[in-house]
Amino acid sequence: MNAQKVPEMNRSVLLQRKHLTESAVQDLEPLFSEVSKNAEAYRLRIAEKYSQIKTLIEEDQQLMLNILDTEEFYSNKWLRWQRESLQGQVREIIAALRSSQSLLEEENNIIFLQHLKKHGISSQVKLPFVSVKDQEDSTKDKMKTAEELIDNLQEVVFQKTRRLWSSLRSVSLDPETAHPELEVSGDQLEVHWNKKTTPKRKDKANICSQYSVRAKERFCSGLHYWEVAVWSKPYWLIGLSYGPATGDQELEHCSGDFNNAFCYIYHGNGRYLVCQDTNEKPLAVRKTIHKLGVRVDVQKGDMSFYDADTLDLLHSFCVDLSAPVYPVFNPCIDINGQNSQPLAVVHLKN
Repeated sequence: MNAQKVPEMNRSVLLQRKHLTESAVQDLEPLFSEVSKNAEAYRLRIAEKYSQIKTLIEEDQQLMLNILDTEEFYSNKWLRWQRESLQGQVREIIAALRSSQSLLEEENNIIFLQHLKKHGISSQVKLPFVSVKDQEDSTKDKMKTAEELIDNLQEVVFQKTRRLWSSLRSVSLDPETAHPELEVSGDQLEVHWNKKTTPKRKDKANICSQYSVRAKERFCSGLHYWEVAVWSKPYWLIGLSYGPATGDQELEHCSGDFNNAFCYIYHGNGRYLVCQDTNEKPLAVRKTIHKLGVRVDVQKGDMSFYDADTLDLLHSFCVDLSAPVYPVFNPCIDINGQNSQPLAVVHLKN
């Protein structure tokens, strides 16, 4: 082949590649507006659904308040009736006492007997029987039932349908713990492979991590959930690492692998792997994970991985969380520009 034709062929290939790349960029442009359009449509539908839910809850609230008002009205009505009945009996007793007094003063026995017969006065005094306990119990039962119904509603709304997202934590990356060939973004929410990076703590990063970075946050108690956008990265690893019991950042517990990750999920070119300590096993995943959710319950010693888009549980571990633990992120090495995308920690927008 003519040597002069080689540069021309290379130039032709580059021009063709440039054309294809520009075409691909142009193809992406409509997707930006489509994403915004879809997001707005979902926002409108979700807002409408919440409006309907709030309307139903407000109607239920008004119903229960009306029930309480009605119960109060009829309970008071019954008490007024009881009061009027007792007051009538008091009036009768007073009238009988007055009659008794006049009878005591009557000297004619015949007239005395006629008065006894007329007013129905006998030697036995019958005291009026009044009991409000049964009615009081009935009123309490009604109001207690209303409160129990509200408790049931609260359980359905806030417990049986409680979202993982209600525990979403805003986790940030700690650049001081990053491997020297990783770059952490200025907002400390993204990390990606970059050989040109030369961190200040290169010596300790070299010793203590394999292309990983730890979060600033450490967890000693409570329930925590965070999400990481992994998009379509062919390689990544996300898990937990132990940290010092104190608040300092000395990496005294590092063992050399994955920033001392003792529990993690790894994705390698379409295949998923979960690991606890040295126990690895493949994980069957129905669809590609674009955003990963991690849930840690320190008291229960439970760590779980989720598909953060569908909230489907991927895998759970029972782990020893007696020491402080840190989220750890490994974007993995870039291969021919195919794994250069960052791992992005998800923060809720206000």
